Amino acid sequence: MKAVPFEEANINVAENQDEYQTLPARVYTDPFGEVISCWQLSDEEMEQIKKTNCIWVSQLTFKKGVAPMMLMAEKPDMEDREWVLDKGAFYLKTPEGKEGENG
Repeated sequence: MKAVPFEEANINVAENQDEYQTLPARVYTDPFGEVISCWQLSDEEMEQIKKTNCIWVSQLTFKKGVAPMMLMAEKPDMEDREWVLDKGAFYLKTPEGKEGENG
């Protein structure tokens, strides 16, 4: 499995760090700090997933707790987002106002 470049990426994480593979990513500066990356599977990995219906995830936490994560099969919407803090809760700003409490 390897990280692959994609059009919406705005950073290459760990570029020029020999101990890591470069990670093309879309990083948001909103309160949630979402990071999106795209991974391409080899034919062998696809066959393994077809056999087991499983994907294993290993995450380095440096003993700081596990951050929420989500694995997806479809490309997520990566439009620029603006969040608004109102009465202690974050809302996604839309042309009509705010949409859905998130936090």
